[in-house]
Amino acid sequence: MNSRSYLTRSLGLFLILLLTTLGCGISQVQATFRDTETTPYQEAIDYLQSQGSIQGYRNGTEFQPNAAINLASFLKIALTNFGFDPQANRISRVLNPFTDIPQKAWFASYFQRGWEINMLNNTTTINPGKSLTRAEGVQLILKLLNINTPRVISADEWSSDYLDVDSQSWFAPIVFYGQNYELLTNLSPDNSRYFRPHDFLTRGEAAQLIYNMDLFLYKTALKFNISESLLDENLNFVIPNLDLFVDVWNRVNHNYYKTEEIDQNTLIYQAIKGMVNGLGDAHSVFFNPEETGEFTQAIEGKFGGIGVFLRKTDDGLRIEGFVINSPAEASGLKYDDLIIGVDDVLFTNQSVDTITNMIKGDPNTNVTLIIKREGASTPLKFVITREIIDLGVMQGEMKNNAIYVDINTFDQNGAVDFETTIKNLISKNSNFKGFIFDLRNNGGGYLSTVHQMLGHFIPNGDPVVYEEFRSDYLLIYSSLGQGEWRNYPIVILINEGTASASEIMALALKEKNNAVLVGTKSYGKGTVQNVYPYSDGSQLNLTVAKWLSPLMNNIDGVGITPDYVVTQTQEDLKNNRDPQLEKALEIFKGLTR
Repeated sequence: MNSRSYLTRSLGLFLILLLTTLGCGISQVQATFRDTETTPYQEAIDYLQSQGSIQGYRNGTEFQPNAAINLASFLKIALTNFGFDPQANRISRVLNPFTDIPQKAWFASYFQRGWEINMLNNTTTINPGKSLTRAEGVQLILKLLNINTPRVISADEWSSDYLDVDSQSWFAPIVFYGQNYELLTNLSPDNSRYFRPHDFLTRGEAAQLIYNMDLFLYKTALKFNISESLLDENLNFVIPNLDLFVDVWNRVNHNYYKTEEIDQNTLIYQAIKGMVNGLGDAHSVFFNPEETGEFTQAIEGKFGGIGVFLRKTDDGLRIEGFVINSPAEASGLKYDDLIIGVDDVLFTNQSVDTITNMIKGDPNTNVTLIIKREGASTPLKFVITREIIDLGVMQGEMKNNAIYVDINTFDQNGAVDFETTIKNLISKNSNFKGFIFDLRNNGGGYLSTVHQMLGHFIPNGDPVVYEEFRSDYLLIYSSLGQGEWRNYPIVILINEGTASASEIMALALKEKNNAVLVGTKSYGKGTVQNVYPYSDGSQLNLTVAKWLSPLMNNIDGVGITPDYVVTQTQEDLKNNRDPQLEKALEIFKGLTR
């Protein structure tokens, strides 16, 4: 592991910590201390004075840059510069263990805060008036930044410009990290070859050390292009309570009694999930890397499984249907079978997601379903070999001179499959009279796919769908096709599982082509999500707009009411009856007489 890989572990939080401290940015003011004009640390002292982090002695006229700084004074300057306000942090539920810190002393709140954020060690006495060494000062700043230094630096990692720092010394990791984070810049202007770790840290050197911290962090923020999103034009912090987040993060990682069991990625992912869930928008979701893969499979309609449709009932998950030509269909499973276990695991209170994930798996692997079937005295077991289940496959056939297409999802290849399916049927049935599209239980997919499909029915240039963003900016999706099938009658089947892109298709064809809708009211998802993938495999789906139909209608939370309301009961499904399709064929016949 090279030296930079050590350092990048905490970089994200490192920058967050920076941005909670930069109140006014890196600025300079004219010196007001009469004893700092000749010190090499004047710029650092002026900066801290402009931040309100130091006041000086003798009514603010002297800073005494050459005097040794004690622990109490150093804590006050460092924590004040880091945004700590003792007046706003008076109450602590758990007091520090320091017996030599009087609770009414002016420095008590700084020691309390330093202990709370693990800047100070757990010990009964801490000696607030002791003079700090240069090594101790750097160590405190590293702790303030939540940078954990190892006990030793290996020989192949070690590098130092200082002649008085040996790689085996206790302070070697402190100097090593201090150099890499540029904390030691200009700390020894008279003789840069010696660090002098045991010398007392002067007040001027302390100012330089804290100034170096802000300088490096500020430059790093600019390097990573995060300052614009977290700082306003005056470099003021704009995300509320981020310091609270950092404090909780530190407490959890340092004080939780099972620290060794903490998965930091899980903590961050759950925190982000909480933030997104706070929007109260069911369609804005953050996925961790594993969930991202599951989402991609769902939207593409391809996964390893057995091809069974399930419905949730009071007594568990029951089989509602099968994907055509799937392993489940050929296994002997029946409609309304109750799944009571998978792979010898009997269900108690498992969630639907847990059960479906147990049934899914890699192709060519077996899964055993434990079934309770009406009329059977004992549970039945079915061993089924998983295959790739492709819900995106278009099922097309002729039904009474109508080209019937069952569209399960709008995946990336959906537009091509749709066109190919219809053209193949037309080539064999040139006297076809129109279309029946089955969008039942189609939860949507890619807007680009449905946009391309609608081009066959809506003339070039006519609006297909609009997206309305928060600034009232309206994006128009116009037909890119020729509308070559626009003059044929269309009947569309919908139900409560018809959502998003499938609702766009149904409503556009109703408004532009007088399509007749049959079934039950659709789901009502009238919003658009942008997908933001991240390098670790996680993903944010964020609602950025609402969509409007060609006639500017929005169905979000309302759904589409069909022209003919026809229900399909559980008894219909059990007996393989489809009254909705029967009604669609009846209506189609009337349209084509």
